[in-house]
Amino acid sequence: MSATLKQLQGENIPDDYRDANHDTVFQVVSENGDEFFFVDELEAAAKVVELTSVTDDVR
Repeated sequence: MSATLKQLQGENIPDDYRDANHDTVFQVVSENGDEFFFVDELEAAAKVVELTSVTDDVR
């Protein structure tokens, strides 16, 4: 499975995720279109790894 990681700033941050304490939000989009938002870059990267990791169930 693939995933996309984007760094969003300013007006590109969706209203629901804007915060006076954070001027940058990281968006992860899965292959099936699910969106995840993080203020921590490492948490966002971990989500990408989770989404793109091959499991033993795939053969």
